[in-house]
Amino acid sequence: MLRIRQNLPPVSVEHTAKKLDESICLIDLDQFQDYWQVSQSDLALLTDAPIDTVKSWFRANPSRRLHPNYQHLHRLALAHKYWLLRLTQ
Repeated sequence: MLRIRQNLPPVSVEHTAKKLDESICLIDLDQFQDYWQVSQSDLALLTDAPIDTVKSWFRANPSRRLHPNYQHLHRLALAHKYWLLRLTQ
């Protein structure tokens, strides 16, 4: 399971997605990584994307680099908001 830098319990994004979805703002992949310490495999789990897709977001050659789609960024935003709420409780 995923654990964030602050050592909170494991997260289930699907469980709280409906509650959080009402006021969600997308977060950029770089912003998400700056805030949370997650691996590429963690990102794959969070975004429900294959690991090869996630690896394509980090290719060294910018002309071959792909970017997360709306669904991926939405799922990252849900995780970000959920974890922030957990930190303030």
